[in-house]
Amino acid sequence: MILPTIFFLTFGMNAQEKALKSQLQKGSVFVEMMDSGTFEFFANTAIPMGMSSRNLVGDDYSVKFSEEKITSDLPYFGTAYSGMGSRKDQGLRFEGKPETYKVVKVSDKEYIVKAVVNTDEDNFEITMSVSDSGYADLIIKSRKRDVISFRGEVAKPRK
Repeated sequence: MILPTIFFLTFGMNAQEKALKSQLQKGSVFVEMMDSGTFEFFANTAIPMGMSSRNLVGDDYSVKFSEEKITSDLPYFGTAYSGMGSRKDQGLRFEGKPETYKVVKVSDKEYIVKAVVNTDEDNFEITMSVSDSGYADLIIKSRKRDVISFRGEVAKPRK
């Protein structure tokens, strides 16, 4: 009776230690990714101002972040202001070197990303809150459109 109990406790502790070690390694990978400033946001939900949210799961919309370039391939739902012309709306598809780019750790469990990207067509102010679980809320402000928010996940960028 004693031998099986010792065996069970030993295996139980090893499994717990392995799980904790795995979580810590996963956490350090997340911290390294965020501290590097290079990651990709994958949108799951669009939340247009004054409209119902829209499910984007499976549509492969994302924003790639780095100090050198931000590339957005997101849809847009909402009101466009003057200056958009009569061309068909292409969503929030833009890329450019960020004029400003900051990734700030605000607590053990949260990062804030702030960036400004100016293109020939518009200026984009990006703010994203990222939890240590990898879930994120992204807000994009534009001079020519209403504000729009997205919910999704942050991970290492795809190649």
